[in-house]
Amino acid sequence: MPLSSTLPDLTDIASAVPDTDEDALHAVSIQLQTLGASRVLLGEQVLGMHNALLFLLVLRMAYTPGMAVARDTLVQEFWPDQEESRQRGNLRQALYKLRTMGVRTALRGDVVHLDPTQVRRNFALAPSADHFDRDITRGTEPYGSFLPGVTPPTALLQEWLDVTRETLHGAMRRVLVDVLRQRRERADWKGTQMVAAWLLQLDPLNEDATLALAECAALSGSKAEAVAILDRYLQELGPAAGDIRLPATLLRRRFVEAPTRRRAVALVTDKHFHGRDVELSEHTMSLRRARWHDGSAVLLHGPPGMGKTRLMLELLKVAQVEGYREVVMECRESITTRPLGALIEALPDLLSAPGAAGCAPESLTVLRKLLGPNPMAVGAE
Repeated sequence: MPLSSTLPDLTDIASAVPDTDEDALHAVSIQLQTLGASRVLLGEQVLGMHNALLFLLVLRMAYTPGMAVARDTLVQEFWPDQEESRQRGNLRQALYKLRTMGVRTALRGDVVHLDPTQVRRNFALAPSADHFDRDITRGTEPYGSFLPGVTPPTALLQEWLDVTRETLHGAMRRVLVDVLRQRRERADWKGTQMVAAWLLQLDPLNEDATLALAECAALSGSKAEAVAILDRYLQELGPAAGDIRLPATLLRRRFVEAPTRRRAVALVTDKHFHGRDVELSEHTMSLRRARWHDGSAVLLHGPPGMGKTRLMLELLKVAQVEGYREVVMECRESITTRPLGALIEALPDLLSAPGAAGCAPESLTVLRKLLGPNPMAVGAE
């Protein structure tokens, strides 16, 4: 529901108001909570659309470069249908009320100033990667679109809000795209999902966010949801989008293609995977280093029931989503009775993998001899 209000005529409240700070209370810290919320914190006091005049006046000054706005601009935006003397009286009253709440304002010449040192520079005011980390990742600031549901009472204020929202959302998008890529590179899937969902609120057709959200859905065990996300995105793009559709199309194909394993592997049905985020991130980075020609071997060891198999299966999900070819070999006691048993167990999958034809002909001949006349019988116990 839109939050709207009419602005009061403050000249009816008092006949004379001092235009200095002599009667003001001590200055307070001003904290803007305007992303996914609509409030301004003045110390322990809260301004919102229930105080529409003071709330919008603080925002109008805080979101203006230098936090200074021409007096004539303010009176026209807030009281467009009143006479000039009444407009100025209302502004004087409003500024005085803010000063009594601890907000330092001053009229210098024809310009109204808000003291910038009072206003906390947070992500809502100045989007940056550092502010995101401090206020969103490690802090408790709300997040979302700018002033959701707020409808100013005048057309000029609505115009200001639309321009400010578009400008701020553009700055936020640039930061969030970089944060999203960093989270994904670190295999921080929970963080990736949060940032992707937020980015899509600001830019519903953002490719990075759409692909990341689909990947997160698939990793949580919801491939149908992942495909639905990509289908909606492709439908919005339309068939005329050409090459722009390619990344989403390839990812969708990866989700729906039949598994290539010869042997079924127990699939994880629990959507939630807790307590192994750090390990999954580390192993994902090891996985990616192989693509960068820096292969490695990882040994998971520990007592039964501690989650080794679950961690391996979660890593397999990541491999599938990112386009790796996985070869799964179950270690059984019977393998130890055969020479090169572990290698022979994995050979059928390795020889059918893309790129196997590039193996030296002499090596291929030896490997096929190892498999014997019936390769598909290997490991089919």
